[in-house]
This record gives sequence, structure tokens and C-alpha cells, in this order.
Amino acid sequence: NVSAECLGKILLWDGLITESEWRESLKVIEQTRERQGTILIRMGALEPAALNRGLSLQARFRLGEVFSWKEGTYRFWPGVQAPNNLPTFDSSPATLIAEGIRSFMPHERVLSELKPRVESYLQPSANPMWRFQQLDIAESLEPLLCEIDGRKTVGELLRRGGTKIQDTASLLFTILTIEMATPNSRPFESTTSPLRLARGDGPKDASGPLPPSRVDLARLVERLKNSNPYEILGVPFDAPMATLERAYRRRAME
Repeated sequence: NVSAECLGKILLWDGLITESEWRESLKVIEQTRERQGTILIRMGALEPAALNRGLSLQARFRLGEVFSWKEGTYRFWPGVQAPNNLPTFDSSPATLIAEGIRSFMPHERVLSELKPRVESYLQPSANPMWRFQQLDIAESLEPLLCEIDGRKTVGELLRRGGTKIQDTASLLFTILTIEMATPNSRPFESTTSPLRLARGDGPKDASGPLPPSRVDLARLVERLKNSNPYEILGVPFDAPMATLERAYRRRAME
């Protein structure tokens, strides 16, 4: 019930509706108690695609605003199914966390969260599932990721220069929060960094070649999104079930 999170305010700030249309929709809401998006579409002020964009922005804002909270409680209800018509947005959890920290957490709070780790050395996570997260950041911050290789402390990285201290602190806190890198009391000799690992150009060791780079995986996902299931499986549209099952097992192994 926060007024800044209301759909109409989000649509107004994003330029999808005018202030007069917003005020008119509020009058109709008082009379009919209908949803604002439905009212705006009926008024001709909004197209369905624009409404979907507005709902996505609203959901994104609500998620990000959580990062400004100093305390809170939550409850988990197992077995409850979410509605089918929820708004969606194409961002990884790591990117959403980075956005929430950068846009909603006060800089002083980020620094206070980093303070206990100032003397700790940051090294890429040993867990590849955490190390290879998709984190969309500004190009200017990529050199900072290159320096997270276990040989510099959080304090040294904060003092490195080249970027605004607010941006550096937010990214370092994000990296620690999503456990893309972990803190150590002693330096860790490594020639890798989250950025090199993400690009797939880190060194190879006895365990074999590195997994495909994040860029390669993202390209594969985009290609698969634009394909139908039969193309992905490499079978004709009228293939029998037994052929589909064999093709599915083969592709799943790949």
C-alpha cells in the first residue's frame, strides 16, 4: 500500500500515461473499484503491451525497495501455487540483487556492511554454480571484477580508484552477497577472476577445460528461445513418441 509503488505512479514516471489520464483513472477507481490497468486500457490511454511493461516495472521496483529495509519478517507457505498471470522480467537473480543494492541501499549502509570484511582477501567462489552467475554491470566496472582474484583485500579494492566509491562499494557488496567471491583471511594465489571465468578465458587445470563462458551460454539460450521443441530435439513435427523420448534423452545428456 505504499503510494510510490502503485501502478499508476509507475506508469506516470515512465511516461506511459499522462498526469491527466492518471487522475482520471483515480476517479474511476473510486467509483468502480476496478484495477487501474483495466481502466486505463478501456480509456484508450494504455495498450496491453504497455500495461505489461508497467506491471514489470512495478514488480521490479517492489523487489528493489526491499533492499532499503532495515528489518522485516517473512513467512513461507509450502505448496501454495503462484497465479499464472504474474508479471515477468528477463533478469538474473544476481542482476536484481545488484540493482537493489545500487539503487535502494544507502551508501553509508553498504560501507558499514563491508567494514567487517575490509581486511579479507576476495577470491572467486570454489562453487562453479555461484561463480558463474550472470551479473549485468556497467562496462566501467569490469576491470574491478578482473582484480577479484584472491590477492587483494576488500579495503584495497575500495581504494583502487578508477570508479566512483559508491559504485565500487555496491559491486563488492553484491559480489559478497551472491557469493560470487568469498572472503579469506590470507591471500589466495590465483590467476583467475570472476570476469575471466565468466568469459571462459581463465587457465585450464588438471580437472579439465573450463565450462562454456557465460556469453556462450547466453547465446545458446537466446537461440533455443527462438526455436520450437522439435527443432531443439532435431526430429520432425510428426515424430512418434518413442523417437521424441530418445531425442530428448540425447539432448538432455548434451
